[in-house]
Amino acid sequence: MKIRFKHGAGWRLTCRDVFGIFIICLLLVFICSDKNFSETLNPPKAYVKVDRVASFKIVTDPSVSEDQIDNIVSSIRLASDNFENSFGIRLIYCDSEFWPNDEPSANVLTLRKDIANNPCDIVIAFTTRQISGNVSTIGIAAAETVIVRVHKDARLQGLTLAHEVAHLFWAVHVDKDGMIMSPELKMTENSWDELNRRIIILNKYQNFHKYDFLRF
Repeated sequence: MKIRFKHGAGWRLTCRDVFGIFIICLLLVFICSDKNFSETLNPPKAYVKVDRVASFKIVTDPSVSEDQIDNIVSSIRLASDNFENSFGIRLIYCDSEFWPNDEPSANVLTLRKDIANNPCDIVIAFTTRQISGNVSTIGIAAAETVIVRVHKDARLQGLTLAHEVAHLFWAVHVDKDGMIMSPELKMTENSWDELNRRIIILNKYQNFHKYDFLRF
């Protein structure tokens, strides 16, 4: 823009100057009023639209103490946030139940005989006992049911829960470091591999109640 001075006594704007000011004002109005343009300059955080809700029933057995409940709640929140941000699947609380089973080992078959998933979609059980008689197993999933062994680290427990819930959406193990679906979880696992990402999205809207008529 040019501002012309005349003999040091004053100044005047040319037609080109006026037109330039007009264009700048229009741009300022456009930038301030147009939401899409503003978001292009300052893009919001990426998000995934939630279009699938899976309800769960929390189950605990006599081996779980009251001071471990906060740890369990934190791990559920971590797993739910992971699924929501990655796949648009929100895990929501539906019901809770006590599992009065004090056998040395916890297993899915016994749990399904004792606890029904209705009216919820899936059952998530927490225990400090061995799972299926295996001392190294920290989680297992089958038949709309997940069992997770309580761990003092809520993050590892949350990753374990996310891993096992993913199996209910037909995810498979992958032998890749850093992947949540690695068969041996570590604290460094925090990503979904492309294969399981596609599998979970493909089975995102599955009906967890289609085999409710079968008795275990």
